[in-house]
Formats: sequence, structure tokens, C-alpha cells
Amino acid sequence: MSDELTDSKLSKIRVGYKSDFLGGREAKDHEKIFICGGLFVQLYRDKHMFRYTYRDENKKQKQITVGMFSVNGDDSTSFTIAQAKARYLTEMSDRTRNGKDPYKTREQKRLEKEEEDKRRALLFKIYWPMWVEKQGYGSKDHRKKVENSFQNLCGLISEKPLIDITEDNIRDMLDKLLEAAPQKMD
Repeated sequence: MSDELTDSKLSKIRVGYKSDFLGGREAKDHEKIFICGGLFVQLYRDKHMFRYTYRDENKKQKQITVGMFSVNGDDSTSFTIAQAKARYLTEMSDRTRNGKDPYKTREQKRLEKEEEDKRRALLFKIYWPMWVEKQGYGSKDHRKKVENSFQNLCGLISEKPLIDITEDNIRDMLDKLLEAAPQKMD
């Protein structure tokens, strides 16, 4: 066997075919090639996945998927060997220094991303009709006038998520409102 696995060597390993890196033997489906510590690449017919194992605070072994192998890894969903190793070492270092369980950290990040996605999905054009409804305007005519005013004023921000609306956006909208309001005579 060759001493170090490289991206080039890994890209040439195919399940069911002989590999020089594996000493001339066939690569097996689900075979693991360890890289460092608990980090390994698991071979599949259509892809190779980086994973690692560790023990949690209860000494129970857990396995985390880093991502898919790619010689052009994006360091997010696909990884080179160096990127996967860096991710593994960072997560293990964080666990050692701060006591953060990688699984719990990832779960927390996933939940935060879900929450962020929900907030980003609430566009102003979706929110303001709900707000108008809550105001309890008695007459349908008055409610329609309010809705039409909002539509005319909110053109630029209607497609923005609420969390992205800035003070400047609000000021622009209020300036338009003042421009559209009838002027009082002194």
C-alpha cells in the first residue's frame, strides 16, 4: 500500500475495481479508509463520503458525516481530503477545548438554520396583510384603501424578508407617505 492517500489517488478508487492504493486488491462497497484519528472515507459505488467517529460524554460511540468527497471541494457539502481533515480537527479541537459535542453543535446549527429560513420566508408582502387583518378595520372599503396604500408605498420592500428591512427602507416609505398625503393649509 502507498503511504498517503491524496485526492488524486482517492478519485481513482472505484468500488469493484482493483486499486494500487489498496495494494492491488478490489475496493469493497462501504469499505472504510482511515485518514487520521477517527476520520475516514467510506467508499460507495457512486460516491465517497467523509465521516468520523468519536465518543460522547457518556462514552457512547457516535458517527458524524462530514460530506462527500470531491477533488474540487467547496468546504460545505463536498470536501477534498485536506478540507475534511481540517473540519474534523476543528470539530475535535472544539470538543476538547470547549466540551462541545459535534452532534449537538450540528443539531443546534440545523435548528438555527431552519429558524433563519422561516424568518427569511416571511416577506413584507406576506406580513402586512396579516397585520392589516389584526387591526380589525370595520369597513371593507377602509381596509381596501389601507391595503392599496400599502401596495403603493411598499413596492421596493414588498419582496424583502422582514429581517432585512432597514431603517432607510422605512424612512423611504414614510417619505412617500408624506408626499402622498394632502397638504394642510395654514
